[in-house]
Amino acid sequence: MRFRLFLSSALALALAGINLVQATTVAPDPSKQQSPAAEAVAPAPQSANSNLPQSAVPVTPKAPTAPTASMTDHHITANRFVLATGVVNHEPQGTKEQFSSHDSHVFAFADLNSKGNDYVTFHWKKNGKTYHETKVSIKDSPRWRTYSKVRAHPGDWSVELVDSHGAVVKEVSFKVAVDEPHGAATSPKAAPSADGQKQPESVKEVLQSLEPAKDPKAPKAG
Repeated sequence: MRFRLFLSSALALALAGINLVQATTVAPDPSKQQSPAAEAVAPAPQSANSNLPQSAVPVTPKAPTAPTASMTDHHITANRFVLATGVVNHEPQGTKEQFSSHDSHVFAFADLNSKGNDYVTFHWKKNGKTYHETKVSIKDSPRWRTYSKVRAHPGDWSVELVDSHGAVVKEVSFKVAVDEPHGAATSPKAAPSADGQKQPESVKEVLQSLEPAKDPKAPKAG
């Protein structure tokens, strides 16, 4: 009798355990459910201008680029540009516009106002043809003084002051005349007098001309 009651009890417990296992394995766990596929591929929110046509989208213009040092032109002007026979203590000496072969050299003196470090070229021409060029550096200064010189050979001359871009800043034309060598000139001949006689050329001849004429037939005194 007791054995039958034990088997009945054991059978009841076994059936209850099977139902419990089926309940736990079949019931879904809401915390472990996956998100819908639509949420995983949801598009990112679009901006207000995304619905506008491509041509209507506003474009911000770029700011202009500031010029670099290589893009900036160095502006040069001449305070003075004169010709002279020399330069002493950075100043021209014997300034004039025409020269002669007696002058040893012709100086072209320039007093420049430069807005940056640069260079200029003195372009000398004689009788319309290039004679000599002198390239000199200049610094950033309101009064940068420099010069170039050539020998004073006779002819028609000009000198141009040209900047680094090939522009002529100043130009001066001049002439070097031919001088007679010293001592080459001869004394002028005496002009004949009204009666056709030669005029005296010295003080001695003047005194002799004032003496009375001597008669060769007259007796000698004494």
